[in-house]
Amino acid sequence: MKKLLVLVLLSLSIFAFGKTTINFWHAMSGSRLGAVDAIVEGFNAENPDIEVVAQFTGSYAETLTKAIASYRAGDAPHVVQVYEVGLQTMLDSNAIKPVFELSGPDFDWGDVIGPILDYYTVGDQLYSMPFNSSSAILYLISSQAPSPIGLFQLVKCHPILQQRHFQSRWPRSEQTAVDL
Repeated sequence: MKKLLVLVLLSLSIFAFGKTTINFWHAMSGSRLGAVDAIVEGFNAENPDIEVVAQFTGSYAETLTKAIASYRAGDAPHVVQVYEVGLQTMLDSNAIKPVFELSGPDFDWGDVIGPILDYYTVGDQLYSMPFNSSSAILYLISSQAPSPIGLFQLVKCHPILQQRHFQSRWPRSEQTAVDL
């Protein structure tokens, strides 16, 4: 993801002279706010001619609404984080610069998990990119649980998270669930 953020930010500053400021609005609060700040600080340290200014702008819905309103007022941020279901709203508002136009045809999207990438694709073109994607987690609380496949206290069973190994692990996970 860091490689993609660099691509987007550099493409926005290609014709600028001196230090370029990129305004980035997001909806990451709580502990996620610290993670965003760390990413931005790292990027700024590695790219002294670019300064990303991250701004928490409220919930996902609030950030989406503010971004579209600011676009219509002619004062939109350079980059905005919008939640998944906001993609269609952004498309309908025309307040979006499709990622495929920034990345070019030869950009390697191999770091992005297929089903997540597919979610942001419209008509075979990537319109937005995942910044963060939530995944369901199954917590196993019972200390009496059988462990035929070496169950731990925390078991991640989401198919997207384990895409590479999913087909080989699912039958064992399914049988373990039945045994429980």
